[in-house]
Amino acid sequence: MGQAADPVLFAAADVSREERPDGSVVLRSRQPLGPYPGSMVEVFAQRAREHPGRTLVAQRDGDGWRSVSWGHAAALVQALAQNLAGRGAPGRPVMILSGNSIEHLLLTLAAFTAGRPAVPVSVAYSLQSSDHEKLRRIAALTEPAVVFADDAEAFGPALAAVRDACAALAPAGEPTLVTATGGAGTAAWSDLAAGRPEAAAGIGTGPGTVAKLLLTSGSTGEPKAVITTQRMLCANQQRCGRSGRSWLSSRRCCWTGCRGATPSAAATTWAWCSLTAAACTSTMGAPHPP
Repeated sequence: MGQAADPVLFAAADVSREERPDGSVVLRSRQPLGPYPGSMVEVFAQRAREHPGRTLVAQRDGDGWRSVSWGHAAALVQALAQNLAGRGAPGRPVMILSGNSIEHLLLTLAAFTAGRPAVPVSVAYSLQSSDHEKLRRIAALTEPAVVFADDAEAFGPALAAVRDACAALAPAGEPTLVTATGGAGTAAWSDLAAGRPEAAAGIGTGPGTVAKLLLTSGSTGEPKAVITTQRMLCANQQRCGRSGRSWLSSRRCCWTGCRGATPSAAATTWAWCSLTAAACTSTMGAPHPP
């Protein structure tokens, strides 16, 4: 029997090349971008209505898996968004210090829903720094209203550094610190997710709303916060859908992200593919859940 051909992962390149007098080269796709949704909030809500019982995300938990369905996630996101909307001035960001997790994804979606930029920060800035100087500067730059880390003990010094940096700012003041189980001067995740889902129904975002502040690596200076709007996220995923073939038609997407200085870009690309192109399940850990 002949061996099955490998699936074609990407569409054939169709690119124009422009060489300019100053020596620069500009590459452009010849394929039109096509229509795309106005926000990831809109996409997530639609997918949750279409298949509420399907697993949205699964995470390794010992020898088993912890998972959340689309419908349950939608309720949690609305409750979280309600609580986020009441903390700090409107538009102040939600900073996430710990790595990929179910809580990371849900809090990001809740920030989108509440119209607050999400600021994912490299774990290294929290756990591999002795003075947390870069983290302090990032906090002063972004002025978060809420800061989340999964482990209150491991991230305690980093959370304190962010709190102190924000406390020195006027009129921003100290942010709300949240960890998975609470303690050590932090609120528990369950408290943040304890709102009434229907109360957040009026909260929303548009195409121009800032979805994320993506931090540069800081390899040539201090990290910079790159503004990423809802329109930019959706346009990017529409382009991924046009360019990718079999990898976007899968029902499962592994959200491994990147453990370097800037996990944001990888997490953005892979996690949002699960919401847009295939409405598939994001997994964290291997092997995949059944």
